[in-house]
Amino acid sequence: MRKMFDEHLKEFFEKYDCHRWRKNYLWNEHCDYVFKRYMPAIKKIYEKYCGRFALPGAPKYMSSEEFFDLIDKIGVVSDDFGQREILPIFNCSMMTQIDELDSD
Repeated sequence: MRKMFDEHLKEFFEKYDCHRWRKNYLWNEHCDYVFKRYMPAIKKIYEKYCGRFALPGAPKYMSSEEFFDLIDKIGVVSDDFGQREILPIFNCSMMTQIDELDSD
């Protein structure tokens, strides 16, 4: 696996530095303002569509089915953006590290 990564994939992945993107486009004053301004509404929407499959007493989370319901309700599915695009977007939104901000 290591050999495959070093010989075939490493060059491709080095082109896409997500930390650089965060520093240049996400961690700025304008984005901070937008998140602060709309966070109460975002939290209400999240709480409305999450937790259907969480066990009693367990933390709520949004399942892929709940995410589909949210996307369907807001009406963005069209000929250009269909059901097949929703699951990959949901999968990309999942945190893959314990602490994404402080670990490499």
